[in-house]
Amino acid sequence: MDRDRIKGRVKIKLEEVSEAAGQIVENPMIDEILDETADELQLLVPRYLLASTITAYNPVDASHVVLADGSGYVVLPTTFLRLSYFKMAEWTNPVFEAISEEHPDYVKQHNPYTRGKLVKPVCVLRYDAVLSKMILEYFSVTAGSTHTVEAAAFITKKLAEELQEDLIDPLTWLVAAKILQIYSTDDPGEQKARARVADWIKLHTR
Repeated sequence: MDRDRIKGRVKIKLEEVSEAAGQIVENPMIDEILDETADELQLLVPRYLLASTITAYNPVDASHVVLADGSGYVVLPTTFLRLSYFKMAEWTNPVFEAISEEHPDYVKQHNPYTRGKLVKPVCVLRYDAVLSKMILEYFSVTAGSTHTVEAAAFITKKLAEELQEDLIDPLTWLVAAKILQIYSTDDPGEQKARARVADWIKLHTR
């Protein structure tokens, strides 16, 4: 949807829930927070409601690093926001949620007896300071195997106007809530707007 139309819908939502809307509907901050709010929304809603970007990896490419112990990692695109699906060809099951390096299970991945294996693999989302990039570590495949990535799909950062059409309504409610939070710490309209986002998610959660 056109960006100006999205901003127009935010203003309508503000007028619906806040008596102070007349003072803030022309606030340039609406435009300033649209994109960050689009990312925030994509982190809030169930993963299966979001369009994913398929990414191909080849173990001979620099973007896919293979380690001798059966682990490895792939370099994530700069637009990466959230893991959708990752599966090595050898794995019985895919991974839908990656853990962080602060997760208590991360240390287990460096022990060959406790790390993720073919039936219960583990992926770790981590920033690599040497590469200055985000990477997705995977644990693990059989040592000496070909490390074939069967499927990799990510949810990517998007401009507000690039969001899929069905997300525009909760996006505009969330932007309205954030604007009211910034503008006034006690405007009841903020909670009303956030409740509309929660209602939308509940309605679309199976």
